[in-house]
Amino acid sequence: MRSIGPNSQNSLVQQLICVVAFLFFASPAFSQKVSAFSLFESDSIVHIRMTTDMKLLVKKKYDEEYQPAIIEIFNPNGDTTSYDVKIKSRGNTRKKACNFPPIKIKFSKKNFLYPKLKLVITCSNNDPYDQILLKEYMAYQIFQKLSDKGFKTELLKIEYIDTGRDRKSFVRYGFVIETAESLADRMGGRVYNPKIMNTGVIDTGQLALFTMFQYMIANTDWAIQNLHNLEAVTDPVNKVVLVIPYDFDYSGFVDTHYAVVHESLPIESVTERYNKGVCINANACENYRRLFISKQEEILQSCRDFKYFNKGAKKETEGFLLGFFREIESEKNTKKIFCENCKPMK
Repeated sequence: MRSIGPNSQNSLVQQLICVVAFLFFASPAFSQKVSAFSLFESDSIVHIRMTTDMKLLVKKKYDEEYQPAIIEIFNPNGDTTSYDVKIKSRGNTRKKACNFPPIKIKFSKKNFLYPKLKLVITCSNNDPYDQILLKEYMAYQIFQKLSDKGFKTELLKIEYIDTGRDRKSFVRYGFVIETAESLADRMGGRVYNPKIMNTGVIDTGQLALFTMFQYMIANTDWAIQNLHNLEAVTDPVNKVVLVIPYDFDYSGFVDTHYAVVHESLPIESVTERYNKGVCINANACENYRRLFISKQEEILQSCRDFKYFNKGAKKETEGFLLGFFREIESEKNTKKIFCENCKPMK
């Protein structure tokens, strides 16, 4: 028998480790999914039941402490899956302005690489707030029509069982948003979180898309330098950074009762469009102007056909977006907005 030297032994051990690791991760026993968001992915609205002490959540919304909850997901085939989770309040303005704060859900780390999710819920338990929430959900859907590099969202119909009020129940809309880490993983990049963002490292095309989208929905509640209401993700192939928008409750498109214009801006209402972004590349501006125009009918039709909007919301969203599309009909006017009446890139 041929003897095996130290180097050969080390090589053999390394190969055995690789084989064992491959078999372990490839086996059915190892069933960890990438993101808890996958639980809610569906072609239609997902019905869930959340049992928790809503009274306590509201009472201690400024503490942001996790509390136990049970989430039951009703599958289309009639089955129900139940999960013991932890939830806590999150957000800043909404937490102050709304009765119900936005929620962060934490699933078990044993089952998911990315166990946390953002849950956007109605500001209060009455019908008008459902339509406001649905408008914000639609804003995410519109961005998805323009780019595959955006946050995934899933619409929910939530039955709340409030254990703090003798299991009183009520039903409202909501939607879940994947985490930044899950988004970056899906895009093949990493979350980029510098102390101060230099706009020069951002992909030219993505910056144009980001800026024009924010203008379309009349959203000025964002800032690139301190990454306010946006995530930055590295693109390892092109060696650039991509900026992804989120949180649209201060936009004119959504038009919440608490949305106000920052005192530094020269507009009086959130429904007025104003480009607060840096000047974008003229070629990228024209390319994305054409993209928006090519998607115009699809975007408008999605508002008309969205069956969860009432008649008023359908009319409001379509009319609001038409104002934007009229502005960008002219190449000259589009360049004036995004390439001239803007801040120089730093």
